[in-house]
This record gives sequence, structure tokens and C-alpha cells, in this order.
Amino acid sequence: MSARNGDKARFHRLRKRRTLQRVTIQAYRKALVVVKSGAESAIAVPK
Repeated sequence: MSARNGDKARFHRLRKRRTLQRVTIQAYRKALVVVKSGAESAIAVPK
């Protein structure tokens, strides 16, 4: 950790991780809705 940048690198890494996790969860929920609606052949969701 440098004196100039502080924890900027760590916080950016954590922010990217949270964003990716949020996107992944949203995609999984969309796939789950598709499966529950009856179009199971559209997306395969692990059980």
C-alpha cells in the first residue's frame, strides 16, 4: 500500500468483485424465472 494511493487498489478490487457478484446473481435469477415459467430448454440451471 503506497502513501499516495492508500487503499484505492484494494477498494477498487472489492468493488469490481461485488459488481460481478451482483450481475451473476441477477443472471441466475432471470434464468430461474425462465425455468419456472415452463421454458426449461432455454437455459440450463444447475440444481
